[in-house]
Amino acid sequence: MTIGIALIVPDGVILVADGRRTHPQSPNPSEGVEDNTDKVVSLTDHVYAIPFGVVQATDLATMSLKASLNHDSSPEHIRYETDASVKLSWNQLLGVLASDVDVNHPSMRAALIVGGISRDEIFISASLHGSGVNQPPLLLKNNFQYISLGGEQHRADTHFAQQLKDIVRNHPWSYSEGPYNICTKKILQGVNNTIQHIAELDPSIGGVVRYAIIRKGFPVIKGIYSSDYKESISQTDPTRRHRGRPDSSR
Repeated sequence: MTIGIALIVPDGVILVADGRRTHPQSPNPSEGVEDNTDKVVSLTDHVYAIPFGVVQATDLATMSLKASLNHDSSPEHIRYETDASVKLSWNQLLGVLASDVDVNHPSMRAALIVGGISRDEIFISASLHGSGVNQPPLLLKNNFQYISLGGEQHRADTHFAQQLKDIVRNHPWSYSEGPYNICTKKILQGVNNTIQHIAELDPSIGGVVRYAIIRKGFPVIKGIYSSDYKESISQTDPTRRHRGRPDSSR
């Protein structure tokens, strides 16, 4: 599975996800584990997504959503298209599953967490579909609201929430320092702490942790988390400066 977190900060969005891909319905789930899967995916220059769940459904949902968006899409339109893409992809998956697949398995879910800046609005959104899932799509726009998926049975959300509370209380947000500032670094550290904590309890979580930082006035940063920022591998696109059976499971 995946742990993915998207967080609104005062001038943008941070998205972080682990890198492990597993095969939970395989006769030997420990075989074929991949630890370097990139789950932080660009949809537009300033909107990124984290796919979650059954890869056949989430890959199709991601491609469908990317094709439906443009640089002038409103957050409300992005929420609608996100939900439509995940729902369609999930229903198509159900239509081709083998009869012996356990559709009630906990891994049988598909979701997209989406976040960024569009029409000069900062937002995060998510849609989740699966057997027994009855949850409307989310759209959030307020500072330090976040969406978390994965690790629910080990209270990953609570683990991260306490760290975020301490970060917000102890570190004022710097609008002028970027793309990284002290808060972005602490937030990345906090999400990584949560992922490593859950990885010790759940072998389907772990691997390389990737992130995207999307802030107004700064280039978009996508990178691989390292506790030593001098060694972090990041990709900066200077053109992206904002101006205004189931085969496997993520």
